[in-house]
Amino acid sequence: MAWKSCFRNDLFESKVALVSGGGTGIGRAIATELATLGATVVIASRNQSKCQAAADEINQEILIVGGRTRKGRVIAGNSTNIRSEVEIRSLVEYIIENFGSLDILVNNAGGQFISPAEDISRNGMAAVLETNLIGTFLLCREAYALYMQDHGGSIVNITLGNRNGMPGMMHSGASRAGVENMTATLCTEWIESNVRINCVRP
Repeated sequence: MAWKSCFRNDLFESKVALVSGGGTGIGRAIATELATLGATVVIASRNQSKCQAAADEINQEILIVGGRTRKGRVIAGNSTNIRSEVEIRSLVEYIIENFGSLDILVNNAGGQFISPAEDISRNGMAAVLETNLIGTFLLCREAYALYMQDHGGSIVNITLGNRNGMPGMMHSGASRAGVENMTATLCTEWIESNVRINCVRP
């Protein structure tokens, strides 16, 4: 069954988007939707081959709709660990150099594991905070510094419902709450650059 959006086909035509963790799950669905609406979408994760397979499948899925060839496409970016400042900067530079802009950033990549709080080690806590909170910050910062500060743009940070805590995943709830507070701060600091930032809680 062909992908069908409720929005007009050219809504994001000529826009360039980055979706971290875009090879699977929610990220893949977001990448598909953006490409369906005309965007050039770069998806990236630590597993470049998985992203390449996803890009090939998505492009085939959205190629034709209503007899018209779509203009959007999905491209697998460099293998990128969002805990690596160097790899993040390299990815953003690659996108701007090859596609001319970075109009949309979707921070979807993240990670956690189920565990009672008393059994979470310091390294386990640090790994989740570095991935979900610091990784999201680094992607925001590089997108802003290298492109959006001068051209504006839109950032969407994917979090999850944490208002009442998150028993069994305390580390994830704490990191996502940090992302939401960070997002509110960045909205204020970057508004003069016409950068819009939102959180979405699937």
